[in-house]
Amino acid sequence: MDAKRCSFRSMDAMITIRFSNLYIKMPPGFERLVLVGLKLVNLEDLYPAFLEADTAIVGGGHFPRSSGGRYMILRLDTNGRIWQTIRRWTPQKEAYCHSRIGEAVRRGVTK
Repeated sequence: MDAKRCSFRSMDAMITIRFSNLYIKMPPGFERLVLVGLKLVNLEDLYPAFLEADTAIVGGGHFPRSSGGRYMILRLDTNGRIWQTIRRWTPQKEAYCHSRIGEAVRRGVTK
């Protein structure tokens, strides 16, 4: 299964979750985290405040999201702090992410 389809990339037997920016929701100074779960959601069913917090970029602004559709909320653990991120859903991404629950992952930030 293609790891990139879940915004994950395989590196040295450890996967990397890629982010396009540093986000306010991210625990400071983390390099490794554990994928502890996922939940399927319809984006339009989520509270606007949740989406605002999920997309808030350090230094200002927000990452643009579509107005609806099926998504996954990935639950992550960084040194005992649980936080979440939203990813687009496909059956392949869901299966891939489920297969990685409990694994340590690295973060990758492209900006």
